[in-house]
Amino acid sequence: MCCAARGRRGRAVDVASGNARLIATLGSPITSTSANRPRQPPALEAAGVAADFATAVAARELLVLDAGRLTPSPPSTLVDCTSGSPRVIRVGALAPGALRAIVPSLAMAS
Repeated sequence: MCCAARGRRGRAVDVASGNARLIATLGSPITSTSANRPRQPPALEAAGVAADFATAVAARELLVLDAGRLTPSPPSTLVDCTSGSPRVIRVGALAPGALRAIVPSLAMAS
């Protein structure tokens, strides 16, 4: 899975077998695990995603997969690894303390 933020690309490993099969079938990565505008909550249903990104859907630049209503969940923790020291740029479901157990040099974005 990939995401784009602040002009950069990120990669998240998704272990859900259904998603792996979908990616293999499409022959390209899925570019988001959630769909929302910056600093906005994610849409929980396909209709909300399609409405929020209507221009991209109409231009066929965005395909929306309707998997039914999603259960609200915490956002992903985002870590910027593009500089010499990894730093958390968004705290989410995975707490920085848990990451520091693996990466002691982890910093927090200011």
